[in-house]
Amino acid sequence: MNKTAIAIIAALMALNLWFGEAIVRLENQRYALSLDMCSGSTPEKLLSQHDCLVTVQTRTSPLWHLLYGLRIL
Repeated sequence: MNKTAIAIIAALMALNLWFGEAIVRLENQRYALSLDMCSGSTPEKLLSQHDCLVTVQTRTSPLWHLLYGLRIL
């Protein structure tokens, strides 16, 4: 394999990792909202809801979020 092919493969692997991390983060937040773990209706509560969604962990492993986010489970 030449250097260009290796660079392309490395870039695609990095892109897959980046997309995987985004799927895990979004699935975690989606599931937290569906469980009503971070509720808020007033402006003050909406700001705390954002903080809650950033920090909440709804499943035991990021792998579960990835599997549910990709609709494998």
